[in-house]
Amino acid sequence: MRAQPVEGVRIGTITIDNRNIFDSANPAESHWIYRLANIIHFPTKKRVIQRELLFKTGDPYDPRLVEETARNLRKYPFLAKVVVETSPPENGVVNVKFITKDSWTTSPQLNFHRSGGQNTEEVGLQESNVLGYGKLMSAAYEKGGKDQFGRGNIHRTFTYADPQFLGKRFQFNGGVLQKSDGNHYGASISKPFYATIAPVSAKVSSFSNEDEIPVYVNSVEVGQFRRRHLESQISYGRSIHSSPSLVRQVVLFEKQETFDISPISDNVTSLIPQERDLTIFGVVGNWQIVDFIKERHINKVDRVEDFNMGPEATLEMGVGKNWRGNRSLAFFPNFDGKIGHSWSPGNFTTYESKYESSYLNHAFNNKIWSNIGQYFFRGLPQETLMLRARYDWGGNLDQDQLLFLGEENGLHGYKNNQFVGERRVLFNCEDRIFFVDDYLRLVSLGAVAFFDSGFVWPEGSPQSLGDLKSSVGLGFRFAFSRSSANIPIRFDLAYALNGNEQNSRWVLSVRSETMFGETVNENLLQ
Repeated sequence: MRAQPVEGVRIGTITIDNRNIFDSANPAESHWIYRLANIIHFPTKKRVIQRELLFKTGDPYDPRLVEETARNLRKYPFLAKVVVETSPPENGVVNVKFITKDSWTTSPQLNFHRSGGQNTEEVGLQESNVLGYGKLMSAAYEKGGKDQFGRGNIHRTFTYADPQFLGKRFQFNGGVLQKSDGNHYGASISKPFYATIAPVSAKVSSFSNEDEIPVYVNSVEVGQFRRRHLESQISYGRSIHSSPSLVRQVVLFEKQETFDISPISDNVTSLIPQERDLTIFGVVGNWQIVDFIKERHINKVDRVEDFNMGPEATLEMGVGKNWRGNRSLAFFPNFDGKIGHSWSPGNFTTYESKYESSYLNHAFNNKIWSNIGQYFFRGLPQETLMLRARYDWGGNLDQDQLLFLGEENGLHGYKNNQFVGERRVLFNCEDRIFFVDDYLRLVSLGAVAFFDSGFVWPEGSPQSLGDLKSSVGLGFRFAFSRSSANIPIRFDLAYALNGNEQNSRWVLSVRSETMFGETVNENLLQ
């Protein structure tokens, strides 16, 4: 049962005990290496944590806001641990204490990835708690394999994120991504709905993307076109009688989008999307019941993670006009619904259904309906069973909206983006074993056995379960337990049960990202 406000009780003293990476008073962590790490690490400033408090001394005591503050703090990668202690009510007063432990936030990025039969090397540096102020800066250089035209894939990335811009509840995100086939630039300043009780939100953003998009016919690449996408947006939102248990928000926005399209090869001219110059006005409504659970050994290795089991629905409708070609009204309906259920501690299910489309030139285009169900079961203290099923249905998709499937997005043993089309199905089963957490106060080790099965059908092709491509395999997991990311490095050896268009059905994959997620740099550049 969710906690409720305590009648007649108020907040007394608020104590913040922010601790360094290692506890030098603990004999097990008093080695000179641990002490040196504490010395060269900038501890999180106390005011960074204080700014996240959703209450102050003298306010009515609401345990929901205390827990929400802890959840908000756990979102920061530079805090490895967040513990809340509250005193028993005495004379109508409850004292609150937050105990936080820092993580190691300076991360040299010397990565070698092998996935889908391609090698990628990366060198860079990321600091997710600059001088202890909670700011993130990263720079990276990545070199991958060559494309079909013999050009090397080189990425240069710089990103900056400030969750407390100018010391207020503003956020600034910005980044530059230079690629062999184009550049991405993006920046935004916002005052988000930082909590369930936040009354307003506002955001201004702008970005520019330039890409070379492949063109497929019957899942075979036949050419490419260049796309330049410019977008700017401004929005304002208000909360409607929201509480720590129920969220109701409405956001109004205005967006300008420009798509400049040019073919790289003549044979794709009739297959590429039309150029567009859009002005869109829209509204977003969000409704959510707040009912969080805390779990470990899910996406992170040994960190506490928060999952909302309450239902959530987000409905967006945009109305605009394309100022090129057919100037009829355009509509952009989108819907995203989520729900979860906790059967018992360590045993829970999540489900998400998402629909997006655009109505342009008297026709619905880029219709995508996605459904993702996940089940997690911790049968043993150091084991997590994960089952995942996904189905994506697409209709009238532009070439840059097609659905892909391969090793990097869930189908081990096959090339990256080996399968492409408009209907996608994917099943994943992973049994994760965590051998040891925080060994020598430095690393966590684990292993996994997995089975994957999936396929993507081109437009007009019949869907048959006999087309599914499957793989099985074993993997080793290695993570730096005191690092800010705490995402495991994955060493996976997969065997493709069907033909995979490679020299061998045995495929070794080495990656340092989550299997079903995005990297930090990708998120900042959206």
